[in-house]
Amino acid sequence: MQIIKCRYFVEHSFILLTEIIVGSRKELQDFCGFKSGDHFRLSVLLPLISARKIDLTIPDKPQSPKQRYFRHE
Repeated sequence: MQIIKCRYFVEHSFILLTEIIVGSRKELQDFCGFKSGDHFRLSVLLPLISARKIDLTIPDKPQSPKQRYFRHE
């Protein structure tokens, strides 16, 4: 039950955030309230990228320190 609530909250918060700005992983992680970068990347970013709900600003370099994320159009 907790995982479903968390995933629902995070996904909708993330989509709302990316409508307004393009953000780095750390900015989005802080907004969603995650402390662990690895957990945020594995449970939020990768599923949203796979589902094509968000895109990378530098798709050729997914681990670039300058990488930012935005809503898929």
